Amino acid sequence: MRKQLRFLNILLFVMLLIFGLNINLKADIKVASAFDGAAEFYVESTVEDKMLDFGVRYHHDQGYSRINNASYNVAGACEAGGSSYSSKTLELKKYYTQNINVLEIPNDTGVNIVCYANIKLGAWTLTSVKSFIQKYEESHPDEKVIAAINGDFFDINSKSNYPRTSTGGTVSNGNYYKVNASWKSIGFKTDENGILSMKGNIMPTISTKPILELLDNENNVTYSIDVDKINEKASGNEVSVYFTFYNELHQAISEDVENAILVSGNEIAPYSKNSIYGLGEVKNTSFTGSITNYQFAISTTNSEVLNKIKEGSKIRVQYYYTGDLEGYDNVTGYPHNLLVNNVDELGNTDLYRHPRTMIGTREDGTIVMTTVDGRRVASGYYGLNPAEQTALMKYYGCTDAYNLDGGGSTTMVILENGEFVIKNEPSDNSPRSDGNCLLLTVKVPQIEISFNNVTKTAITCKLDVIKSIDKYQDLYLELNGEMKKLENKQATFTNLQRNTEYIYKIYAKVNDKYLGLPLTGSISTSKEKLKIEKVNVSRGIVKDEESYIFEFVIDDPDRTFVNMILDVNGKKYYVRDNTFTVPCDQFSNLNTYLIFTYDLNDANGRIIENLYDFNANFCDATMALDSLSNDVGAWFNALINN
Repeated sequence: MRKQLRFLNILLFVMLLIFGLNINLKADIKVASAFDGAAEFYVESTVEDKMLDFGVRYHHDQGYSRINNASYNVAGACEAGGSSYSSKTLELKKYYTQNINVLEIPNDTGVNIVCYANIKLGAWTLTSVKSFIQKYEESHPDEKVIAAINGDFFDINSKSNYPRTSTGGTVSNGNYYKVNASWKSIGFKTDENGILSMKGNIMPTISTKPILELLDNENNVTYSIDVDKINEKASGNEVSVYFTFYNELHQAISEDVENAILVSGNEIAPYSKNSIYGLGEVKNTSFTGSITNYQFAISTTNSEVLNKIKEGSKIRVQYYYTGDLEGYDNVTGYPHNLLVNNVDELGNTDLYRHPRTMIGTREDGTIVMTTVDGRRVASGYYGLNPAEQTALMKYYGCTDAYNLDGGGSTTMVILENGEFVIKNEPSDNSPRSDGNCLLLTVKVPQIEISFNNVTKTAITCKLDVIKSIDKYQDLYLELNGEMKKLENKQATFTNLQRNTEYIYKIYAKVNDKYLGLPLTGSISTSKEKLKIEKVNVSRGIVKDEESYIFEFVIDDPDRTFVNMILDVNGKKYYVRDNTFTVPCDQFSNLNTYLIFTYDLNDANGRIIENLYDFNANFCDATMALDSLSNDVGAWFNALINN
């Protein structure tokens, strides 16, 4: 009996100890809750935490979430692939593991947020986030992207007449690809002082008429006028614009026009029969015929318009947002609020856990972008339901927060050492092609970088500024932990290691601070030149013939060797695996020399040398072998040692 009591006392002590440790552990962890504690979230550990360019902070966290109230929960967790749900009921008041990636964007360092879509030849094109980045940088050479997430929901199954369009509005750098008054919107803009702001929870209002605009080469509006009619004949001084539109089979219905101004371009995007965005160049000022899905036409007798528009003019036709979104040059749609003025909102009735993409703001203006992985139960990535989303955004300090597209679309990409890297784990096991995205962009000078005087221990870097930015005049280059100002466009770095790759980065000195620009890459020091140590020559039977067998012993520690050719009486043979054979009966009056190709990675490209030039001491390799009493080995060894 005493033994049993003693055992129970020990067991009780251990349980209290464990319980006490758990209490102490929880006491050190900040837990955020939503809906009066119905949902909770906290971070247990940070896997990665670093500063990107322009003060953007990225961190990868491992956390936990749970639901405490059945009113905010449904049974089941979405499995990988998103095609089915687990039959296992997720327990209330139990923490489930979450994989979170976070971007914190200051509003005063020059970062812009661009809502971007891929519009070409009259159609929306689904594109992965990394490909969005590539396309944007190609068309905006004075800007660089430092990070990105996926954006609004979109017509993923091409069910609408205008397939693959975003569900809400999409405005990109002042181009109103699509306006929508039935889906909430978030606007982004940067003021004249370079302060970035974001405003959400807006039901948009739209201009009553589209506007026809004449643009200069910098896309500044030089002339504008209301469009009175779409796909209808104008009367009096009215302006009418004709576009193709699409039927329920996604077929483009062409419009016939007479004596109209024809405009062609890549960025033409119909999204309803009476709503349109178009940007292009005037190809014909008196066109009669049918327009295609990558064209639109302007019909008018208005003399002012006719005098303004010439062949080659750049024309844009679009609706505008008015009211609360006026002046916001980037806008994305979204379906549900999570937080508004620090008040929890449960706008989404789908209480299943999914991968999620969210965006919010803090009181100080910092913008927070987050992704949470899900549909990967085997990996412990359960995803969040809307109540848990709200708790998570409160944990990261947001007072306003909104739910973007999630599921297989959830993606976060950042720029690391000059390459764009996907940081989360998409539930489709590969990146999904989306309808749009949100890019973090910065203005940078256009720079061409070249390298000369590359040796085994030094590199000279040269920067040519093709297009400058006023505040980025004093440029610096960092390499091997050393930063140098560009003098006469050049900087030389010494005391480097042979055959070693170095990451370089460009900085600008602004107000006595070094601002890292997203202009980076790699360069390697040169390699050790290969040496031919000796040539072993022996006799043997090869393919039933008595032959001389040449074995070339090469010292090539840095792998500079490209190929080697043996010239025999003017005929060239590739030497493979450093060996070559010649039948003995071919050695009567034989002329032979070697040709080497190698690359020292010294910015001079491949080098081709003949053996007798190879070390500047070689004798002429063209001679009759029988003058050496058939001592072929002695001849070759003399050749490489003299």
